[in-house]
Amino acid sequence: MFAVLKAKPAPFCILDEVEAALDRGEYRKVFRLSGKFQGVQFVLVTHQKVTMEHADALYGVTMPEKGISKVLVEALRRKTDRGQCPIDNLTDR
Repeated sequence: MFAVLKAKPAPFCILDEVEAALDRGEYRKVFRLSGKFQGVQFVLVTHQKVTMEHADALYGVTMPEKGISKVLVEALRRKTDRGQCPIDNLTDR
């Protein structure tokens, strides 16, 4: 995937659960490589908190009541004072 993006850059790349089958070493390589692509926006679909920690923003949809959906949005800072990303503090939009 990264070779294709390097040869033929795209403005964005959608990755769905790409980290699910990766071990820790491979996982780190994917995020290190994705950070090297200037001008490419990566959209990741995931349920993994560790993946969310690499994000600049989180978007989600939840259904607090049957038939009522809410969109959640949170812009993230890279790290908090405690060294953790605030991924549990999503706000309703």
